[in-house]
Amino acid sequence: MKAILAFIALVIEAYTAVSFQVIEVKQGATGGMESHGDEHSHGGEMSESHSHVHERSAAEVADTILLHTWRFEKGNAQHITMYSSFVLGSIVEIMVYHGVDLPHKLDYGLGILSFAIEAFLFAFHLHAKAPVEVLLHVLLVYAIVGCVLFCALEAYDDTQILFTYGRILFTLLQGTWFYQAGFMLYPPTDNPKWHYDLNDHGLIMVVTVCFCWHVLLIVIGLLLQFWLVKRIYNGASDCLRARLDELIYIDRVNQQVRERAIMRPKAPNGNSMNMFALNSDDEDVHLVVGNQQNDE
Repeated sequence: MKAILAFIALVIEAYTAVSFQVIEVKQGATGGMESHGDEHSHGGEMSESHSHVHERSAAEVADTILLHTWRFEKGNAQHITMYSSFVLGSIVEIMVYHGVDLPHKLDYGLGILSFAIEAFLFAFHLHAKAPVEVLLHVLLVYAIVGCVLFCALEAYDDTQILFTYGRILFTLLQGTWFYQAGFMLYPPTDNPKWHYDLNDHGLIMVVTVCFCWHVLLIVIGLLLQFWLVKRIYNGASDCLRARLDELIYIDRVNQQVRERAIMRPKAPNGNSMNMFALNSDDEDVHLVVGNQQNDE
């Protein structure tokens, strides 16, 4: 689902980034206009003057060409880059889920990379902007950096629930702060009450307070979710609780299997073979290539 949503957003950004224009370009004066100027200098009847005017207009139309051009919005290029990184990360997650032979925890690595690219792009999205708009983007970068930090911690130890909840917290903070920034920068109504003076330094304190309350409300929501799940688990029937325990056990076993899994391709003699085995004896490290092991 994440891959589909990111791909749809990418297509929309690419479609809205391109705009086509038709520009009228004049080539310059023509011989007909020059001849018109010569005849008009000799004077003449009014009818001849009108004919000269019509001839000049026709010459101007003939000298005008329509130039078809297209323009690509630079701001959309940043959004396309950001969505592309998340699409790539989502594809790798799908491949890992279906058991494709990939390096261990590559999905975590690409998740960290996607958030890092997003933070980098938004950090350089502040040029020539009002102070309040700059602050909105800076606080968004803080939320993204939090995602990078807790994704790295979760990659280090994905059994620690606090690391997982930290990633969830900052991901939700990103989403809610996007809405906050959108309503402040692009009000959904023409009502003056919804329009903010982005150069008002007093508004900076209001924005920082709003950001803190976003964090607090998300934490409260996660605590309520944790309490609700625990209450449902404790109040469940024996059959349902046994089923939940079984799912938890299966998930832990699968995680341990994935962590301990070592790819051993078959050697020509039918035995399994570790292509790269890193053995360490005290301070000496030896790289053994093609270490054959018996399947038995």
